[in-house]
Amino acid sequence: MTVANWIFSHPSLYWSLALLVSAYYGFRGFVYQTVDMRESWKKAPNWKKVVVWYIQDTIYNFVCSMAGFIALFALYRAQASINNWHDIQIGTATYFAFLSLIALLGITGVLPRTFGRGGLTGKQ
Repeated sequence: MTVANWIFSHPSLYWSLALLVSAYYGFRGFVYQTVDMRESWKKAPNWKKVVVWYIQDTIYNFVCSMAGFIALFALYRAQASINNWHDIQIGTATYFAFLSLIALLGITGVLPRTFGRGGLTGKQ
């Protein structure tokens, strides 16, 4: 049994890990906003800072991390149905490459920064 088979044969463990890591990245985004505040926000009331900066960044980081775990799960389920890897179509290969990229960037916490910098859109 491979490590991937073992992990995905215990879905509660997988999703617990996904929630834990995603919660960390969400909290990290929350804390990051407390450190990286603009000068104009120094005198703003705390409730405005929470509403405008912290909650949005927390949700954004959490959703991006969960997207990575969901992409990895979808990739695992899709590849399990492939009988002959030599006969897959270009569309299937592209789908697997896209899922792999989203999984890697999401799970490592880089996906929010990638979107923010236009890394997936070609924006400079």
